Amino acid sequence: VQLSTEPVMRGRVIAILLAIALGGAPIGAPIVGWVADRFGPRWALGVGAAAGLAAAMVAICYLAKYGHPRVRIDPERLRFIPSSRPENSACGARPRRLGG
Repeated sequence: VQLSTEPVMRGRVIAILLAIALGGAPIGAPIVGWVADRFGPRWALGVGAAAGLAAAMVAICYLAKYGHPRVRIDPERLRFIPSSRPENSACGARPRRLGG
């Protein structure tokens, strides 16, 4: 994360990353603890994995609908750049009418 952001935005990006990481623990820890106590540690790991996969699916759908990401590879860093033109996507975008 630190290497792929612009230097002027690096502090803001790290602050958001820490807010997500530290803010999610008070919500998820009691749920996973209850699952581990009730069903065992394997189920708790499964719940954690399912939550991560669900978050990834939400992020992919959001990017497909609103972000239209492109990847640009510079010699120094990998950059994800949003496209300026919106297109239809498979995650709930409304189809456009042709011919006005």
